[in-house]
Amino acid sequence: MALLQGKTALVTGGTRGHWQGIVERFLEEGADVAFTYVSSPEKANALAAELGKGGRKVLAIQSNAGDFTAAQAAVDQVVEAWGKLDILVNNAGITKAQLLMRMSEADFDGDATNLKSVFNMTKAVMRTMLKQRAAASST
Repeated sequence: MALLQGKTALVTGGTRGHWQGIVERFLEEGADVAFTYVSSPEKANALAAELGKGGRKVLAIQSNAGDFTAAQAAVDQVVEAWGKLDILVNNAGITKAQLLMRMSEADFDGDATNLKSVFNMTKAVMRTMLKQRAAASST
């Protein structure tokens, strides 16, 4: 039995590596999945088309999770497309890890996006998820 049958998920930054693996696993478990990306619409849309061949709904959304307005717009797109949103995976982030002595202020500010994106996306989904009154569970 598919654990996520009938669920919709939004995975931020789900276009590469293990982030893409999360999208693929959710699809295998029966969820419809939207993922965000920042650049390369052609690659993201091609990935969505490829992943959707299995019969699940897949949506690629260009969005910057570090920007609250963009985060809200991404959530709105999912709800408009599928009528609900059950799962959020806060994945998006920027990594410019290096020695502090080599790090510029702009690099440090970019790392702050990692925290802000979690705030932005979580805040953006709260109203939708609370309205749905879905029961939380763990397996």
